[in-house]
Amino acid sequence: KAEVFKRYFVNDFFETIKDPESDFYDYPLAFSRNQINTITAIAEDDKGYLWIGTWGNGLIKFDRKDGKGYHFHSDLNNPLSLSSDRVIDIISDRNNDLWIATFGGGLNKLVTDENNGSDQSKIQPTNFLRYRSNENNKFSLSDDKTISLFEDKDGNIWVGTFYGGLNKLDTNNRLLPADKAKFKSYQENKELVNSITDNTIMAIRQDFEGYLWIGTFGGSIDRLNIKTESF
Repeated sequence: KAEVFKRYFVNDFFETIKDPESDFYDYPLAFSRNQINTITAIAEDDKGYLWIGTWGNGLIKFDRKDGKGYHFHSDLNNPLSLSSDRVIDIISDRNNDLWIATFGGGLNKLVTDENNGSDQSKIQPTNFLRYRSNENNKFSLSDDKTISLFEDKDGNIWVGTFYGGLNKLDTNNRLLPADKAKFKSYQENKELVNSITDNTIMAIRQDFEGYLWIGTFGGSIDRLNIKTESF
């Protein structure tokens, strides 16, 4: 077969082109800078749609069958819209729910729409549920700048953040409403020899023995024993 690439331009699918945010964080993603159409993440859902995250203009739901894209972005007047247009990571879990890590808007969950198959479901699939950091709630997400996501073999959702270390949303809490869900946070503690080594979590993976491997920004590679909760 001929190895031919077909090109798609995300700008063609944007409902609206937003101006880059004036406050740019010094995030270790050098190529992005303030280019809002930089593609930062791609995931496939259970219906075969591609979800494409951008650095500043939200999400594109792309239908490979007809080549059409549908734009989802943050709306200050709609609390059920995407919480931030800076998308960093996307995963589809075992329940076919989509989780979106945003840089500044916390974690979003897109609940599967049961009314699928119609054109309308492509345009308005469902609501975005927001999981945000709250300094008055020790069980909330530790940092709204979320940068990495992973689902382990037991169905727990792991969230890596920019300043707040690693968060775990277990199988029971992931089914609760966003404002009721409790996260467990793992953060750097120099007084402990078995704590995580850095609070910026770039990558999360699990090996065949069940250990979680954590790639940090400038710290090291940490191996987490989930049962003993030691790194």
